[in-house]
Amino acid sequence: MVARDPAEAHRASTPLELLFDLTMVVAVATVSAEFDHYIIEGGSVGPAVVRFCFSFMSIWIAWLGFVWFGTGYDVDDALFRLGTLGQMVGVLVIANGIPTSFKKFDYAQLTYGFVIMRVFYIFLFRLRAAYQHRATRAKNLKYAGLTFLLQLGWVGRLYLPQTDAWIVTTFTLLGVCELIVPFVAENGSSTNAPFHPHHVAERYGLFTIIVLGEVILSVSNATRLALDGNVLNGETIKIGLGGMIILFCLWWLYFLIPFGHLLAKNTGRGFLWGYLHIAIHGPIAAFAAGLAIVVQASSLKDATSTTTKDGIVRRASGSTSTSTSSSSVIESIPIKASDISKTGLMVVAIAVSFFIFNLNVLLLMLTKFRWKVFVPKVVGCVVLVAMSAWLPGTGLSAGDIVLLFCIPVCLLLLFCIVLVGSKEDVFGVDSHE
Repeated sequence: MVARDPAEAHRASTPLELLFDLTMVVAVATVSAEFDHYIIEGGSVGPAVVRFCFSFMSIWIAWLGFVWFGTGYDVDDALFRLGTLGQMVGVLVIANGIPTSFKKFDYAQLTYGFVIMRVFYIFLFRLRAAYQHRATRAKNLKYAGLTFLLQLGWVGRLYLPQTDAWIVTTFTLLGVCELIVPFVAENGSSTNAPFHPHHVAERYGLFTIIVLGEVILSVSNATRLALDGNVLNGETIKIGLGGMIILFCLWWLYFLIPFGHLLAKNTGRGFLWGYLHIAIHGPIAAFAAGLAIVVQASSLKDATSTTTKDGIVRRASGSTSTSTSSSSVIESIPIKASDISKTGLMVVAIAVSFFIFNLNVLLLMLTKFRWKVFVPKVVGCVVLVAMSAWLPGTGLSAGDIVLLFCIPVCLLLLFCIVLVGSKEDVFGVDSHE
């Protein structure tokens, strides 16, 4: 196992990498679905967002290590494939633990998935590269050691008090440490970790498409509900149509930027660019969940949310859930379908705004600052969030509001295509050397 040539011609994602990505499809779908279910069941927005962030960060970090190692050392031999298989199993264990993390705020199974992944990652990836490639031996040993220490931290966290405060504190701290490991490992090194800029850009683009696929799933559910019982539901049709338009605009905005070309000119910013993508992929998954919430809220009736002693939130049409004994209920809150719809609309608007703003930040990392590029996007984000706060109080239906959300997003896309100028002007000669 030796480092691959960063300038290798025609480097593309391998069938093995695409197979690994299929586990991410399952994991991302689980996160979005659980976020959606938590809100629909009457759970509070704050805890839902925390659970979503922790769960999504877990699967994204799992994907991250595989991508960056693969772009530098993918030899596609038997040992590399075995290491990939082990990490795929770990990802699926993480995905299976996500429902429990939402219902009970319990991340034990996610930790077990990390342990499985890290055993294969450390021994068959990093230590093997350190043994067989002298030029990067010290760096790979540093990666292996830091990853092992972090894994001890994840396991040790399970033996600490499992109160909400401790869980949030320890998970946040360890998550931040996960993100800074590459910067610590690369610090003081005479050579940067090998990576192929166009291959990395393609891998991130593929994950972007995976997450966008969850939005398509939400649109598909809207279409199904629109034809439920052979009765045409115009409201869900409008929600699905608006969601599809926004989805297509976000796809266009992302792939309008030639990230491979820009990374080739700014290799020193590759890691930072890559790690900031969590602020791109996370909002798309939240957008998918928000759209699903709006779709389902359109067919819901007012109900009651009950929280039991085990922390599980249930939604019932009566005063309490028929499947929950009264002695185990510690909280019972009336919930309105209209409130759930408003929450979903807010999630959609904020998620789309975060995506657009953070995409702007990624572009600024690789090009010189231009007011005409930056300001209109920020204004569009502010307008979108303001619309989500104001429009539900006007009496407009959720479907109408989602369609109105399309206006600022489409205008921003039109601006990026027509008004900004040629790609050579915006993305080429002004990029940092």
